[in-house]
Amino acid sequence: DTGQVEQARELLTTARSKCPTPGVFAKSALLERVELRRAILGGAGGSIVTGLLGTLLELLKDGTTRFPAGHKLWMMRGQALLEFTGTTGVAEDVQRALGPDAARQVLLDGLKTCPNCAPLWIQAARLEEKHVSAVKARSVLDLARVKNPANAELWLESVQLERRAGSAAMADAHMAKALRECPTAGALWAEHILSAPKTEQRARSAGALEHCSGDVEVLTALGELFARNRQKKGAKKYFELAVQANAQCGDAWVEYLRFLIDVARDSAAARDVLDRCARVEPSCGRRWLPVAKHDQYRGASTVELVRHFLPGLDTAVAVANSAPTPIAD
Repeated sequence: DTGQVEQARELLTTARSKCPTPGVFAKSALLERVELRRAILGGAGGSIVTGLLGTLLELLKDGTTRFPAGHKLWMMRGQALLEFTGTTGVAEDVQRALGPDAARQVLLDGLKTCPNCAPLWIQAARLEEKHVSAVKARSVLDLARVKNPANAELWLESVQLERRAGSAAMADAHMAKALRECPTAGALWAEHILSAPKTEQRARSAGALEHCSGDVEVLTALGELFARNRQKKGAKKYFELAVQANAQCGDAWVEYLRFLIDVARDSAAARDVLDRCARVEPSCGRRWLPVAKHDQYRGASTVELVRHFLPGLDTAVAVANSAPTPIAD
């Protein structure tokens, strides 16, 4: 409620004064961002929204000035400059300080002091992809890989950029180089498996298991591949291995549930897996974490997060089958 927000603001103001750290500034900015979004959704007046936005931007500017190596602050600042562009009721002088050009400059400034931060490079590339072109995004990622050789995250983003741009040949060429530089990167092998044509699925799967057999992303990708081919026993085997390899990976649980609901059509098993997932409360995952960290889902239960990925979850597991169909090929 309002009283708790004001109390939190006072505590964070004191913390910034007495023991300033990048984390304290990030928490302060997060609080203001949540309140700003709440005000916008609640239809607050322009002066209130302008004031909250101004406070948020000033906090992030102060934070990046005092802690130029704090990559999270640069990322939050760039995100804010994009996200709130065009917000109704914001004063013209504040509105002029927003937009892709302002965000681009902030991210470039951040990369000068955080040149080894892959997420910051990726954010900069996605800005160019969305607001300029895939060609410009490609040049950003090319530079990022030069400065950060053998970085699996940057290679993965480069491969996925080419796929989004419809350049399958370039994506395959990037993947070949990526796997030579990062042969044990599970994320790359997972992408390699899921993009495989039918004739290459077996070979790519074998290569992934040879280089990183216990990686949760690889095991999840294998489960997805078997599910895609309607091979239920194989899918169940690899999804089980995935959640055992890393029970904190929300992506593995979501794909396991998707298989049980959409392919195996086993409500009882889905209910059991959902209960297991809820007990461990996953905290990571390439797709899971961004949703869990979004302001909309802060404080949300595990089941609510799963529901985001599987909108038909409630209907699927509401009543377990009295005699579930055995999983068989």
